[in-house]
Amino acid sequence: MQIKTPQVKLAMRLEEAVVEDDTLVMKGLAGFMPCEARISAPEVRHLLGLLFRRDTLRWTLGALLRKPQPAGPPPGPGPAA
Repeated sequence: MQIKTPQVKLAMRLEEAVVEDDTLVMKGLAGFMPCEARISAPEVRHLLGLLFRRDTLRWTLGALLRKPQPAGPPPGPGPAA
């Protein structure tokens, strides 16, 4: 997952999702720092509503049914010459 703001671009790798006190807690790494995202039930309902729109539902189902692509090298400038 990539989170972008006007000041920061942050890559977060999700490692675990648990429910604590009626809140979905997703734990993972942002760079080398541990981080956590908390989503309440109304926010999950809103997210599901966005996912069930026709265009995003088509993309989501396609992503779930598509064969995973082998991981390649990370994007970047490449080795220095």
